[in-house]
Amino acid sequence: TVLLKVVVAAGAAAAHCRPLLEAAANRAALKGADMKPEQMMLLTQGVLPLGGSHPVVTRLLNFWAQLLAGAEKAPVLPADDIAQLAMMASMVAPENGLMFHVIAQRLQEAGSSLTEAGFASIDAAFPGGAGPKFPGKEQLLTFIEELKRKKAEESQSKAKLVPRKDRSRSRSWRSRSERRS
Repeated sequence: TVLLKVVVAAGAAAAHCRPLLEAAANRAALKGADMKPEQMMLLTQGVLPLGGSHPVVTRLLNFWAQLLAGAEKAPVLPADDIAQLAMMASMVAPENGLMFHVIAQRLQEAGSSLTEAGFASIDAAFPGGAGPKFPGKEQLLTFIEELKRKKAEESQSKAKLVPRKDRSRSRSWRSRSERRS
């Protein structure tokens, strides 16, 4: 975990400590199999400043593609984290079609649990439908738009069911000053 903290800190200051980031990222990536998915997400975030062609970033993105590809039976990440992974990967490796294809599959399986944060990550990864190209992209974007629409409708119908409370604390429509007169 100390190594992970070094990677995250060095990643935040990559312009000044790139050699430290590379060394820490290399060591942390070697221990990747022993890390929990949440820790791997932090590691992935930390190494992004190295760029998508850096061997450590490539190794981590391949790790995610393999992990998510094998996650058909038991999800390894919540839907919002998968969406965040899509956003991160779109910034550094938009050409990684396999990774995005697997992400699209997992999002369509677990997408109903996406929150506003997850939708924001998807919007950042594919602004206005742009972004990485991969098989299944159109189906994913259609699915996400339909899910947003359904959640908005559910939210509106719930709002209609909640009784409105009167904003005034007084029992009368007259103000206190009028009652004193």
